[in-house]
Amino acid sequence: MKAKDCFINKVLNKFSAQITNREVLEKIADDITDRVFLMIEADKEIKKEYDDLVNSGTNKHGLNSILGKKIPAKFNLKNKGRYNHPKSKLIKSYERHNV
Repeated sequence: MKAKDCFINKVLNKFSAQITNREVLEKIADDITDRVFLMIEADKEIKKEYDDLVNSGTNKHGLNSILGKKIPAKFNLKNKGRYNHPKSKLIKSYERHNV
C-alpha cells in the first residue's frame, strides 16, 4: 500500500473513533470534511506525515481531493453543496454533506 493510502486510512480511522453513534454523525455531517482537516492540523504526528507526503512530491491538492472523496464514502454521506470558507488552513473549500 502506498504511503498516501496508509495516511488516508490512518486519518479516517482516527476520526472514526470520535463518531460514537449515528446522532453524532448527523450533528457533524455538514462540516465533517473541515473537521477532518482540522484534526490533521491539530495532531502533530499526523500533520508531520501530511507535510512529509506533500514535501516528498505528493500533490497537495490531489491528496486533499482524495481524502475529501473518501470521507463521505466512509460514512455513507450525501453531497449537499460546496462551502468556500473552511476553518482549516489546509483546504480552500469543501463539500458539505448530510446523512
